[in-house]
Amino acid sequence: MIMGKNYQLNFRKTKSLLLSLMMLLATAATGLAQSGTCGSNLTWTLSNKTLTITGTGQMDNYAHYLNQPWRAFESSIHHVVLTEGVPSLGDRAFQGCYSLKSVIIPNSVTSIGKYAFGHTAIESIVIPDNVTYMSSHVFYRNSALKSVTIGNGIKSIEGWTFCQVPTLTSVTIGSSVTNIGQSAFFQCGSLTSIVIPDNVTSIGVTAFQECTKLDSVVIGRGISSIGNNAFTGCTGLDYVAIKADKRPTFGTNVFPNNVSTMHVYCGKSFSPYGSVSFIGDLLYDISVHSDSTMGSVELTHKP
Repeated sequence: MIMGKNYQLNFRKTKSLLLSLMMLLATAATGLAQSGTCGSNLTWTLSNKTLTITGTGQMDNYAHYLNQPWRAFESSIHHVVLTEGVPSLGDRAFQGCYSLKSVIIPNSVTSIGKYAFGHTAIESIVIPDNVTYMSSHVFYRNSALKSVTIGNGIKSIEGWTFCQVPTLTSVTIGSSVTNIGQSAFFQCGSLTSIVIPDNVTSIGVTAFQECTKLDSVVIGRGISSIGNNAFTGCTGLDYVAIKADKRPTFGTNVFPNNVSTMHVYCGKSFSPYGSVSFIGDLLYDISVHSDSTMGSVELTHKP
């Protein structure tokens, strides 16, 4: 009987100590600082699910997303506001902030580091004209992005920038972009059409590979090269128009076999290809028909 009473007493003491410890831990967690620095002359504060970054210094680059100073609060970050004066976004700035839905980028920002918005839930974004450099993998595996407008300051859409963004449906490419890098839009499964402006001269290997709902592609007059497998796996692709002042260089298997309509518009100096095999493993006969402005290259399956 005495042993039973002692056991009950010890159990109650242990339970009381555990409850006290849990209360201390909870107090410590709520007491974590929700503000700090993220670069020289750059500070951050988190309030009401909004992370605000203020200052004029360059943002730190993070070798791993776990090194972010706001990492302990990532599930509470739904919005990011960068105030005017902030000049850059560092590598992995908000990578893995899975609840992040929106971001405001001011005109003072000129560069965006790699993986900056990877694995977030941002739904739409406008890259201002003042941004002149956007690194690779910026929106890598974003889970909610539907609409992107790339400003007129960006010269290159680097490799894997929008790789594996399954929700992306609308892309507007700015007038300064000259290059679309390797796998830039790889496996963007909701993208249905793309217009590549005249200023783009090169499209990298696998740039739009496995965009399975892509059914229409229009490529502007400045194009000079399209890399291997750029559009392979685009099983819904039905129409392609290539407007070229000069004869482009095509890699192998640029387009899938299912393309039924292809037009290549060209200047009068454009020379015929003869037989080519840049569409899957099929051979096409190409003939040039000129008019007063642009020629039209019509492709038909070679028997």
